[in-house]
Amino acid sequence: MCIGLLSKSRGHVLRIAAVIHILGFIESPDNVPMEISENAVKAAINIVKHSCQQTAFIAGRQNLEEEIANNHLGENVSFKI
Repeated sequence: MCIGLLSKSRGHVLRIAAVIHILGFIESPDNVPMEISENAVKAAINIVKHSCQQTAFIAGRQNLEEEIANNHLGENVSFKI
């Protein structure tokens, strides 16, 4: 289950980062840069990571790091973009 969430996490990070980026320019919507800031991406990564961990907790599964390690997927799964 969590592995499925992780496979979708990159898309979630990009969508959330875009929202965070745009919110930073809410008072001047005509001047929004086309490049998403690094801070927006870092915040989005933290949100998605927390969301995956909470989903695992609610589902009664082992924590996210243990599931990745037990499935030998640690080297293939990353929250970095």
